[in-house]
Amino acid sequence: MATLKVEVSKTAISRKGTCEVGIRLYHHHEKRLIETGIYVSKTEMTKKWTIRNELVKRKVKALLKDFNAKLKQLELDQYDMNIDAVVNYIVGVGDVSIDIIQYGREWIKEHEDQKCSRNHLVALNAFIKFVGRDSYMCNDISKVFMRSFEKWLGDKKTARSVYPQVIKRMFNSAKQRYNEGREENKVIKRTLEFYHPPHVEIQTEKRALPVDIIRAIANLPDDTEGRAVADLARDVFTISFMLMGTNTIDLLNCKWDERGNITYDRAKTKDRRPDHARIVISPHPLLLPLIKKYRCTRHKKKNYVFCFNYMYKDPTTFNQTVNRGLKIVGEKVGVPNLQFYAARHSMATIAYNEAGIDKFTIHEMLNHKVQVFTVTNMYIRQDFSRINDANFRLINYVFEYHLMSNSRLKELGGTEGDFLTSVHEDTVTFRYYVDPLLKHEDGKLGICFNVAFRGQSRDIATPLTVANNEVNSRYQIVSKRAVDECEALIDRCNSRLKRTDLSATNLTILDVMRLLA
Repeated sequence: MATLKVEVSKTAISRKGTCEVGIRLYHHHEKRLIETGIYVSKTEMTKKWTIRNELVKRKVKALLKDFNAKLKQLELDQYDMNIDAVVNYIVGVGDVSIDIIQYGREWIKEHEDQKCSRNHLVALNAFIKFVGRDSYMCNDISKVFMRSFEKWLGDKKTARSVYPQVIKRMFNSAKQRYNEGREENKVIKRTLEFYHPPHVEIQTEKRALPVDIIRAIANLPDDTEGRAVADLARDVFTISFMLMGTNTIDLLNCKWDERGNITYDRAKTKDRRPDHARIVISPHPLLLPLIKKYRCTRHKKKNYVFCFNYMYKDPTTFNQTVNRGLKIVGEKVGVPNLQFYAARHSMATIAYNEAGIDKFTIHEMLNHKVQVFTVTNMYIRQDFSRINDANFRLINYVFEYHLMSNSRLKELGGTEGDFLTSVHEDTVTFRYYVDPLLKHEDGKLGICFNVAFRGQSRDIATPLTVANNEVNSRYQIVSKRAVDECEALIDRCNSRLKRTDLSATNLTILDVMRLLA
């Protein structure tokens, strides 16, 4: 943080017996003396060599106030500049220069929680090699300059697409920061508005796995050599597939909401989207055993779903560990160099090509942004039920449809896992929860049931209620009376469904709801 201090030198006295009042700037262990053009004589100074003259004191105070106001605008506590640039700015001599490299380093620190933070650092290091020095000013960057950077990157297609995008993001962030509220005399005068980094289509076909390989991975028994990393990788891969291709960094940070759904803001794009890239996922019953296996038991108030957040120090370590284990898993199922991202690609490919899910729904399941609907989305209240129904349909297709044929599974060395057969397709499941918005006149909260059947689910209100002291901060029921009433209602619903053949092919969730009405 830069600081200013009034200074009058005892040694710099002119022949007239006066000396100039200076303002000393301290910044990053460096100092510069700024001349003010204000002079005082010895008689106007005290014995402690401070200014006695009230008129001079007012002038210096006004000048110091002006300098401090300009320093505040630069926000040097967050973003750095060299001391000479700071002096030039506060005294109004020349243009202030913002170092894109120094700013970029601070910017990367702000975004270090993102999965792509390593890519940001690699891009900045490539930029430093290109310019050949450790400092480069924003006002020297132009569209032609960025094209030269692209050319310097050569035939590395991914680098030519990603690195210029990162530098442009840093530049635009600095421009927004320092030009905010300045219609005139802008700090950064250049613009990259008309510069568009090249877009490279990355071939992803090799990452998508067929259905039988996905099943084989999920059904693999524990490693016979006791390699826990392989078992972890198998489970995390399966969890990601069942959670619509969730990335490792989001598995670290996902939390429970008040309705028992899994929710998170996608780390990769949350800072670039007005909706913070939020997604809400209803966990499929087949996923529950894995959730129980890796459930977070520490800091319950934070509502983390998985314990991965406390097992690994950072997202990079977690991701590397999973990919290391997947190499062992890949050898067992005949997929060399298996990588974690294959879960996401496979989910999207199987959903479209085999499960009959449309591309727009898959787009939402992947939590991608449609540029053409950016304004439209501002007027639409987001509903995640459609993508959750599609995800249930996909999971049922992959993990239950293929239960009828295990020849390929045995050929790959897999066996049927307990968690995959724990819930049958033709079973109606019930889950009760407290809806905090469903408040009765007596102040009690209503209890709702979630009914699931063949990959589809519906929520229904019940006549049951609980008092505020019968639920915890997560609106989970802690009262034995209320739990017994809910279990009794589930028993009555199951007894009513026993008279119906649930294996009938034409039976849907709507038919189940009519039977329960």
